[in-house]
Amino acid sequence: MTSTPSGAPMRRLSDRALVGLAAVCCCVTVGNIYLALPLLTLMAKDLGVGVGAIGVVATASQVGYALGLFLFIPLGDVVRHRPLVGVLLGGTAVGLTLAALALSLPELALATFAFSALTVTAHVLIPFLMNTVAERHQARAVATVQAGITAGIILSRVAGGSIGEYLGWRSVYAISAIATALVAIALVVFLPRQERMERVSYPRLLGSTLALLAREPLLRWSCALQGITFGAFNLVWTSVVLLLTEPPYRLSVAEAGLFGLLGLATVIAAPWQARAVDRWGPSITIPVGQCVLLLGTIVFAFSKLSLVFVVIGSIVLYVGNQSSQMANQLRALRLLPTARSRVNMLFMTSTFLGGAMGSLISTAVFAGFGWLGVTTASTVLALGSSTIALASRRRLEPRVPVATP
Repeated sequence: MTSTPSGAPMRRLSDRALVGLAAVCCCVTVGNIYLALPLLTLMAKDLGVGVGAIGVVATASQVGYALGLFLFIPLGDVVRHRPLVGVLLGGTAVGLTLAALALSLPELALATFAFSALTVTAHVLIPFLMNTVAERHQARAVATVQAGITAGIILSRVAGGSIGEYLGWRSVYAISAIATALVAIALVVFLPRQERMERVSYPRLLGSTLALLAREPLLRWSCALQGITFGAFNLVWTSVVLLLTEPPYRLSVAEAGLFGLLGLATVIAAPWQARAVDRWGPSITIPVGQCVLLLGTIVFAFSKLSLVFVVIGSIVLYVGNQSSQMANQLRALRLLPTARSRVNMLFMTSTFLGGAMGSLISTAVFAGFGWLGVTTASTVLALGSSTIALASRRRLEPRVPVATP
């Protein structure tokens, strides 16, 4: 809880301004994980390595991020957020700078691994905002931050590729390092102070995190739901570029990449999604989001007939995934108010693992069964996640037990 020892609040920004600042931070920092994707060819040429070898940079980013989720997010329950955020963002800026100066592939891969592991500030901030803003603003806070995360992922790919083409790949990392340093300063200055937090050993903290998953059935359902949901989303989205660059469309990779901008629809939809959660609660909005996601996978099945189905399917799929994730995450975070950072680590790790599995099998399914195989597999997963959403709503009622580190 954010307060002075006497209980008087010490917020330097209004709830709305604080959430807006956090969303900007998330937009800037989350994009760092995906900077390399449009730049791999430029990197390979500059460093004198093959295109196959340069893929280690993308792998280092994903592995580093997964490790950072596990190691750093739980600290939000026992470490004050201003110094924690300052260290994470400061380290990220240093890592980005080292990546921009890398003279060999091992140096670039190591720097990428380091700054990706530290680029978890967004998921440290979400539990912090839940503890800081008024309860009536929690849904809006989560929706706004999620919109910032989505915008950062999309814009990093589009802007990174464009800047890299004209100024070189190193300039992309340098610009991102500067932007990360600026948001670090802003957050350290404007985040409200917190009272002293309970001291818990790090091994005990990690152990208690895993114990939560064993103890809380609703948390297990939420994690399983989001892992399968994001797997269904990534299964389609990973192979969209293959669909668009092959007959009948034969678009260039750059042209196909522009379809990612359709994901910005989630930024527009975020306020309505938050109001829906406030009005009907997660138990209703989660299944609704799942139905929207399922509709998106079905629309995508007709994508070879016209680009109109690609456009509509992309928007519907993005909105359905974000609607379900935002409401599901809010439900999970409200379950254990004193352990929100640990809950968020479990939730996001499940999301990441599900998405990684979806991406992993997507290209294999496309190669073996074509686009119809991809959309069929995604629809099956979406039906599975919808079943979990309904089952968790009917069988389990959210409760608020006392969590201990």
